[in-house]
Amino acid sequence: MRALKRLGAQRGAPVSELIREAIGVWLRARRIRLVGEDEWSKRFRSLLDRRRRIARGVRPQERDVDADVTRAVTEVRRARAARRR
Repeated sequence: MRALKRLGAQRGAPVSELIREAIGVWLRARRIRLVGEDEWSKRFRSLLDRRRRIARGVRPQERDVDADVTRAVTEVRRARAARRR
């Protein structure tokens, strides 16, 4: 922390900015990208469409439907939480 504070003072930047910069470099080095809300919406619609097509030909069990919905909701929540960071 002392090193970050010292570097921040030298650059005239807050520690939080240095940390965000370091995280950005780390994410780019690993080719990790944020997925936009529009892409998540498309993925979710696609998941629902696929589920509808499958459901037409198969009588899904209620627990299976619940599990699929839970997974989709979890994915959307993770995406939103990642965007807030």
